[in-house]
Amino acid sequence: MCYNAKRGENMKLAIDAMSGDLGSSIVVEACQSFLNKNKTNELYVVGKIEELEALKDHPQVTLIDAREIFEMTENILAIRRKKESSLVKAMMLARNNEVDAVLSCGNTGAYYACAMLFLKRIKGIEKSCLMATIPTLNDKGVCMLDVGANAENTVDQLVQPSDSLPRRTSFADRLPSS
Repeated sequence: MCYNAKRGENMKLAIDAMSGDLGSSIVVEACQSFLNKNKTNELYVVGKIEELEALKDHPQVTLIDAREIFEMTENILAIRRKKESSLVKAMMLARNNEVDAVLSCGNTGAYYACAMLFLKRIKGIEKSCLMATIPTLNDKGVCMLDVGANAENTVDQLVQPSDSLPRRTSFADRLPSS
């Protein structure tokens, strides 16, 4: 997910409904579940309109037609020629500041390449990375950076994303002094 909203604001989320292994039906189901729990955030669901019918009358949903699908097996270079794909159209919504985040359960390499091609990087970040939030027992979660399969980073490239995040007290800072 590419994320751009400030804390506490309602989010506008672009959803690539077509690129995943299981097709659009599971994405529609996930959107419905999300909407049942989130009464203020907006979804911009991108895909073949006829496959998104179950969402069409929901007030928090905007449907955007996309006739092309970026398949899981396609080379990431296909991004340049598949400008009408649900993935590219969803990413363009972020580029145009119409949404705060882009979600896709499709090809991770294509998602990453699409973000690098169409979105601006944070100043001081030479090479972007993927981040995952791991749930924890205290409900705070742990953010893990560079969860992708990139083995070609320098030390500086690995440190740069953490330098751009808000500082938190480290575990070592909370240890009792002896």
